[in-house]
Amino acid sequence: MFAKYKSRVLEEYKLRKNNNSISINLIHATPAKIKAECLFVLETRFEEKDKRILTTLFGQQNSESEYRNAIRKTDTDKFKPLANFLKGSTKSTDENNIELLAWLINYEPRPYQVNQPINTALHNSIAPVKANALPLDAERVKLESIRSKTGKAILASCIALFGLGLLYRFYTREAINQLYFPAIGQEQCMYWVGDRYKPVLCSLKMPDTPVFALDPEKIQRLRMITKPDTITKNSIGHLWYAKINGKLEFYTAGGNHPVYTNRRLKPLSLYMYTKYILYKK
Repeated sequence: MFAKYKSRVLEEYKLRKNNNSISINLIHATPAKIKAECLFVLETRFEEKDKRILTTLFGQQNSESEYRNAIRKTDTDKFKPLANFLKGSTKSTDENNIELLAWLINYEPRPYQVNQPINTALHNSIAPVKANALPLDAERVKLESIRSKTGKAILASCIALFGLGLLYRFYTREAINQLYFPAIGQEQCMYWVGDRYKPVLCSLKMPDTPVFALDPEKIQRLRMITKPDTITKNSIGHLWYAKINGKLEFYTAGGNHPVYTNRRLKPLSLYMYTKYILYKK
């Protein structure tokens, strides 16, 4: 039901707001700030699945640049209902505004689909699950039951199989990508893979892969721009870059380079945009 989807999106928004892990535009939302955030999100993570809500709100367009122009031309008052709802001035809002909010905070899964299961992985990254909800505890209970029924011989076999299962689970990249935050009281870490940081258990052994202390802000905001040709003049002051092995890399937030941590990311300037992006398009 959409009511449950709406509830989870709002819960995610409130959690991130309380943890200061969303854009300042959404912490103190106004129609103008929501419009600005729409432009920023469009430039940093334009995805095919979001065309449905973009088309509903801004009309059918054929490219990212056309959606960008459509948002710029949209009357700022169009975002007033969502701003009032987030501030608590109104108790309800249109379903399209909930989908817009889901897009802006990068809620998953989106958009809403009938009978679609609710994925709590991102929610759990901010509010860690209880220790007794971890799969490991369930397996321990299972092993104890086997011990009482079948004796030491069968128990030894089960422990061997269980150990192989853990090795497969924790030492494959796919499994690592599915590990979000551990139980309350355990350490929380992250590592860089592809174009973003992924949360991971600090106790997990990852040879040749640097692991850092968890930073929710970087998890949410730092992305590498994989398509530099989508960068526009409006990105100046909103994106950062570093020159690595003679090649420019662009990122959605500043700070240290995620791999070469002794290097600082620099804000994109008009000079860098003109020389390395505009004239290469």
